[in-house]
Amino acid sequence: MTTRRNSNLYINKSMKTTVHLQKVLHFIETTITPDFVDSPEVHDFWEVVFLESGEAQVLADGVALPLLAGEVFFHKPGEAHSIKAMGGPVHAFFISFYSSSKMMSLFEGVKLSLSSEEKKLLYKLFDEARRIFQKGSRPTDPKAFVSKSLLPDAPLGAQQLYRIYLEAFLILCAREKEKNITVYDNIEELEKVIMENILAHMTEHLYDSFSVCQLCTALNYSKTYLSTLFKKHRGVSLMYYYNALKIKEAKKLLAAHSVSETAYKLDFNNPYYFAKVFKKYEGITPSAYRKKGAVKKVQTAKRRK
Repeated sequence: MTTRRNSNLYINKSMKTTVHLQKVLHFIETTITPDFVDSPEVHDFWEVVFLESGEAQVLADGVALPLLAGEVFFHKPGEAHSIKAMGGPVHAFFISFYSSSKMMSLFEGVKLSLSSEEKKLLYKLFDEARRIFQKGSRPTDPKAFVSKSLLPDAPLGAQQLYRIYLEAFLILCAREKEKNITVYDNIEELEKVIMENILAHMTEHLYDSFSVCQLCTALNYSKTYLSTLFKKHRGVSLMYYYNALKIKEAKKLLAAHSVSETAYKLDFNNPYYFAKVFKKYEGITPSAYRKKGAVKKVQTAKRRK
């Protein structure tokens, strides 16, 4: 008796590649002391900074952000960046690579606190790095591991494993934070969501302080990226638009409150500064605007009689 195999039992399926690294560049493990001055650098590849211990401050396009032990920061290509140890020495790892994958846009200016699974994979990556790179040092840290070149006698498949671990680490980071980081079908959709978040943040802070640095921290994007994106969509700077929203709100408040009350409610430094900003946007002082509104009310009341 002959049994025929079902021809539909095995189906070929192509597997989607979420992230791909074109080139793997340097790997550095080093200790940075508080007296070390790191000059900002700019390059055309990605750099991931992982802080194993201590507390540091990373500078990304002029925005200073704290980096704590167990956290990573993603520096995008073309971003001016540096690092500074705060309070004591820090032990840090730096990984650089080229990738043009769409998913990488999710990590622009992003800082993440790693899960135990992500850390475990990252340490596998570090172990593999020590197997494939020739070790060099740096003047400020003789014990540092600075990749100089690839070892000719690396274990079988070590270079491929390094790349695989790094790609897997990036995917895990995106998956772990999928509630906050979403993969978009196109850049227009991503920019639309970011713009909505910017406007929502501005509206939320109409009655208190607001700064571009504060916005960058809240949304996890660099100052350059958010400023450029906003100017592209609104034609004005972030602060100009924010102040315009404040003045719009002030016009509502002035109908029932004095100039001083309105200024303090909207968190202006003082009524004089408020009057200066108001006149810049409206062409008249807030006092004149109130009087104008009062006259309109009287005229309306007379017409009704």
